Amino acid sequence: MRVRTSAILQLVGLAVALTLSLEVFAQEGADSSDSISTEVLNGEDLLRQIDRTHFQSETFEYEFRFHGKPWGMMETQVSVSDRSFVVRETTRVEKAGIEQIFTCRLDPKHFTMRSYAASGVMRSNALDVKVTWEGRRISGYSDFPRNPGEPVGRIVIDQELPAHTFERISLFTLLRGFPLREGFEAVLDLYSAHSGLVGPVRLKVTGIEEVVVPAGTFNALRLEITGGDPANVVYVSQESPRQVIKIQIMGQPMEFVLLPGVTD
Repeated sequence: MRVRTSAILQLVGLAVALTLSLEVFAQEGADSSDSISTEVLNGEDLLRQIDRTHFQSETFEYEFRFHGKPWGMMETQVSVSDRSFVVRETTRVEKAGIEQIFTCRLDPKHFTMRSYAASGVMRSNALDVKVTWEGRRISGYSDFPRNPGEPVGRIVIDQELPAHTFERISLFTLLRGFPLREGFEAVLDLYSAHSGLVGPVRLKVTGIEEVVVPAGTFNALRLEITGGDPANVVYVSQESPRQVIKIQIMGQPMEFVLLPGVTD
């Protein structure tokens, strides 16, 4: 079975979002019909409330599946110390010609970004992105295969982000420390180093589901991340320290599922 390369890149886009073009997600308040009422948190709230006990130095391995069949692998390494907080993600999807590494370095106390780097191959073309943070100011460059009609070659990055903006790759690790529970809802600004775009996304826990993956069976929180492209459903274990069990692309037959053997 053949699959459009652009569709594969969208899924790997939880690591890389090649076609990322964030959409404004406008929704006011919470549905009054919900049985659980809650306030809508913002980025500042989330940074302040992150529970660092959910983070330790460890490695997670995921299988990438298309229509339920194995197509590739993803490895997420988290390194935590008093001086650094590093998230390194390696993705390989041979059938789509993708092999790439993303490295996010964050402040270990405040969980704000320090730097982002990406390297590897996408569709037989080199991927090279480097961005550094100085407060809200970011600078660097982005060079990767883009869609027809988009800029070609290296793009210089020099812009100021809204306060308390999250970066897309590291978000999938940091969300483990958010105050997730039934009724949780938040709106935050999300930045993509590949597109250079920043915009609001909404995170909402829509319930608890039994999720079966190669790593086991979990009663996991179902977290929707909408407003960006692609939109995701993330299943997060409730036990401490939390784990991301499964990641899906809304409307696509693609997912990452956790494999056995989380290592220190």
